[in-house]
Amino acid sequence: LNCLELNISEFKHKYSNNDSQILEVIYHVLLAEKYSRELDNKNNKSEILYRKAITLAKNIHREDLIIWAETHFGFYYYKYSAPIKALLYFLETFQKIEAQSERDLLEAEIVLKKNAYYFGFIEDYKQEELYLKEALQFCIPNSENHTELLNNLGMSYLKQNLLGKAEQYFIQTRDLALKNKQEVRYAKALGELAKIYVLQNDFAIAQTLFMEDIAISKKNNSDRNTMYAQIELGKLYLLQKNFNNASIVLNEAKNYVRTKVHLASFEYEITELLLAIAIQKKDSINELEYRRVLDSLKKVIALSDGQTVVDRLNLQVQKERIKSQLEIEKTKLERASLLQWAWITVSLLLFIILILIYIIYQRKFKLQGIAFDKDVLSFQLEQIKSEKKLNETRATLSSYQIYM
Repeated sequence: LNCLELNISEFKHKYSNNDSQILEVIYHVLLAEKYSRELDNKNNKSEILYRKAITLAKNIHREDLIIWAETHFGFYYYKYSAPIKALLYFLETFQKIEAQSERDLLEAEIVLKKNAYYFGFIEDYKQEELYLKEALQFCIPNSENHTELLNNLGMSYLKQNLLGKAEQYFIQTRDLALKNKQEVRYAKALGELAKIYVLQNDFAIAQTLFMEDIAISKKNNSDRNTMYAQIELGKLYLLQKNFNNASIVLNEAKNYVRTKVHLASFEYEITELLLAIAIQKKDSINELEYRRVLDSLKKVIALSDGQTVVDRLNLQVQKERIKSQLEIEKTKLERASLLQWAWITVSLLLFIILILIYIIYQRKFKLQGIAFDKDVLSFQLEQIKSEKKLNETRATLSSYQIYM
C-alpha cells in the first residue's frame, strides 16, 4: 500500500479533513488502480471500487470528481481491451468536459490525456490532438507526463501519415527524455522515429533504432515496450526477407503477449506475421498451425479491439457528439431567447418609466407655469392698486394746492 498512501497523501494536501467524502472518492479510485496494476487485468474488486467512487462523486455533486473517476474507469476498460464498456464513460466525460466554459478538472493533464488516448483508439485523431495539446498546457515542463504527451502527439500525426509533424514531436521527446534521464521514454521515442525511417525506406537506421529501443526497454524491465519494438523489428526483418531473425524476435514477443489475456490483438498481429514467414518458407506445418491460431483469436478480438469494433465505436461517438452539440445549441438558443425576452421586458419597462417621467415633468412644468401666471397676475393687480393709490394721492395734493 506504500504507493497508494503516497498518492493519497498528495490529495490530502489539497483537501482538508472537512472534505472526507472527496478523499473517499479519490481513495476508491486509487485502490482500484492498485488492484488492476497488480493483476494486470480486469477484476471485480477494481470495478466495484470504481463504481462506488462514481456514485459517491455524483451524490456530493462534484463535477470535477465525476469526470476524474469516470475517466479512470473508462481508461481501465480501454487498457484491458474492453473498449465497448469504456465508451459509456468516455462519452460521459466528453460531454461534461465540452460543457465547461473553462477547464475545472482534477488532474487536468491526466484526465485530458486519457480521454485523448481513447479518441485516438477509435481513430478520432482531431479530438485526440485537441486534448493532447490542451493537456500539455497543464503539465509540469520536463516531467514524465510532458514527454509522454509529446510522444503521443507524434504518434497521432504518424497515424494520420503526417510524417514531418510526427518526426518533430518524436525528436522533441527523444531530446527531452535524454536530458531528464527518462530512459524508457527515450527508448520509445527511438522506436517511433524508427517507424518513420522504415516508411522512408531507410532500413539500416530503422533497424539500429529498434534494436536500441529493445535493449534499453529490457534493461528497464519495460516488457510491454520491448514487445512493441520487437513486433516492429520483426516487420522490418520480414520486409528485408530476413526470415530467421524475424521469427526469433516475433516469437520472443509472442511469449510475452500469451501471458496477458488483454493483449490478444497483439498476438493476432504477431501470428499474422509468422504466418507470412511460414508461407514464404513453404512451411506447411507451421502455416496450418498459425491459421488455426488466427481463427481462434479472431473470435476473441472481434469482441474487443478489432477494426469492426473501432468503426462501430467511432460511429457511436460521432452520433453522441452531434447529439451533444445539438443539446448545447438548443441550450444556447433557449438562453438567447430568454435574454431576448429579458431585454424586451427591460426595454419596455424603461420606455414606460420614461413616459411616466415625461408626464410627471410635464405636469410639474404646467403647475409651475400656472403658479408663475398667478404670481404675474397678483403682481399686476398690486401694481394697479399702487398706481390707483398714487393717482388718488396726486388728486388730493392737487385739490389742496387749489384750495391754498
